[in-house]
Amino acid sequence: MALNLAIDLPKKVKQQLLSQLGDLQKVYPAYSWVDQDQYHIPIHFFAPHHKKEAVIQKIKDALYDQESFYLYASHLDLFMTNQIMIYVHFRREKILEAIAEKIQDAFSLEQKKFIPHVTVSRSSTSSKQQYFLLQKKLERTNIDFEIKVSELILFDSVQTVKKNSFYKIETIPLQNT
Repeated sequence: MALNLAIDLPKKVKQQLLSQLGDLQKVYPAYSWVDQDQYHIPIHFFAPHHKKEAVIQKIKDALYDQESFYLYASHLDLFMTNQIMIYVHFRREKILEAIAEKIQDAFSLEQKKFIPHVTVSRSSTSSKQQYFLLQKKLERTNIDFEIKVSELILFDSVQTVKKNSFYKIETIPLQNT
């Protein structure tokens, strides 16, 4: 069991995002497109050795006074490692960055730069020419949605050969503003 603290997207936003990705999915049918039910914004993955109850309590203690906030999607972009990962990028939100820092502090983790994103597709690495063509298509894809974040979700991440699946195990409410 690997735990993942994340922001789950509302069902309506998941459908809206899927609709905005439609043309891109038609052009790249061989890519591994994430199922819309799995769309989320990861904040932190916990190592499998962490005990669920202890993780939940530490998160609640670290975020006891955390207020709700809004996130605004801005565009699609790529991470390139041993594969291509297409993701939704969000405008900078200092409250979310502070949440990521509080979690890193609560678990005595090395401070890492936090990049809020929703992974929408993965594929094997392509040629430079294919990469630049994909980049241009991403720039022309309109991604436009906002969400009010009033809770965080602790997911159980289950990895299979074909995909990762996330199952809700705890909801951490934020204070309404």
